[in-house]
Amino acid sequence: MGSFTPRAPTWPVYSTRAPGHVFSYYTHPEDWTRSAFVEWGRLIGRVHEATGPVSDRESQRPAARLERVPALKHAAGMPEVAREHETLLEWLHSLPRTPDVFGLIHSEIIQGNMSIEGRRFTLFDFDDCLHHWHAHDLAMPLYYSSLFRPNWDRAALEKFLQALLEGYRDVHAIDGTWERRIWGFGATAAAGDAGLGRPEG
Repeated sequence: MGSFTPRAPTWPVYSTRAPGHVFSYYTHPEDWTRSAFVEWGRLIGRVHEATGPVSDRESQRPAARLERVPALKHAAGMPEVAREHETLLEWLHSLPRTPDVFGLIHSEIIQGNMSIEGRRFTLFDFDDCLHHWHAHDLAMPLYYSSLFRPNWDRAALEKFLQALLEGYRDVHAIDGTWERRIWGFGATAAAGDAGLGRPEG
């Protein structure tokens, strides 16, 4: 019988199943209520409160995942999409990286990555955490909800976003300028798809 010797240190991991059921419109559409959206926003705010400010060195890290996209699109023969990404990257690089708006984020606090029991969410799937703007964590639910709920128009998405922000503001501050920029971060996620448009603010 062969043996396996790991090349790097290994650690045993113990975990328990998240309580409740996976929060997903596909399997439990009844969970998608305004009160749940408010709690969703509070969850995002608690993540940002818990991670705290980043160091000057961490704040200068490039958004590597986004910076790879233009080259991939060029390779796929889609230079016009690459130019759209480059425009969005220029916009991102123009934004301040102060501790109140930039830090360690989850980056995918979306349906399928959390469970719900009653009004309580449990978040999982932390493998895409990165140093980025807090607004990105609010934009990802907005973008993915535009896909999960194709019948939602801009007005419906705006109501959804306002419910998220209502909960978010309960635990973490955000000013009006950054609230408007959430749509721009939606554009970075959508790469110009889903009608979210170009960056604002």
